[in-house]
Amino acid sequence: MAALALGTILLLQAVALLIPNESLNYFAYEVLGQWPEGWLPDVVILWFVAMLVLDSQGKTRILGIVALSIAVCSELYSHILRFGGTSDTGSLKLLVLLLFVWLLFESMKKPHPK
Repeated sequence: MAALALGTILLLQAVALLIPNESLNYFAYEVLGQWPEGWLPDVVILWFVAMLVLDSQGKTRILGIVALSIAVCSELYSHILRFGGTSDTGSLKLLVLLLFVWLLFESMKKPHPK
């Protein structure tokens, strides 16, 4: 649900760039782009943590631990930068994509019997 909300916010921001409407731009960037866009990636990362703890096993679990460690550290660093008043580095957001690489490997596994 959080990933869907984040995707919707990003889609709305893209539409606001294409359609020159001041109220749409304000809603997409000033209203939704402030706190929801800031904490929704954290909720998505928590979902990945739950999936790692509850369902992952084997070599993909090790890959998940590495990917989650990198993503959590980059998010913590991003929050520290924001708290300190400096600008957030957008290139660190690319590290969160490692979670989706792990998700691809996890989805290619055959389901284990319960």
